[in-house]
Amino acid sequence: MGIADRLFCKNAPVIIVMPQLAVALCTLVRAYAVTILERAGDEELQCYLLQLVQALRFEHSVKSRLSHFLCYNWILFIFSI
Repeated sequence: MGIADRLFCKNAPVIIVMPQLAVALCTLVRAYAVTILERAGDEELQCYLLQLVQALRFEHSVKSRLSHFLCYNWILFIFSI
């Protein structure tokens, strides 16, 4: 049995995902990620801030949960100074 035989099951069914389903799953995963980020503290968020801002480029909508989350925390930060 070669490496390829161990990595891939030859009898595994092929799953075809419709584009609409893929977008819906992606949206759910992103929403879950923001839910986890909402639990993080300010110091932990600072570690990920650059990556989070860069992730905004790949959002499907300006009204995404990530953009709302970042804007909300930015407003809280500005008024807490």
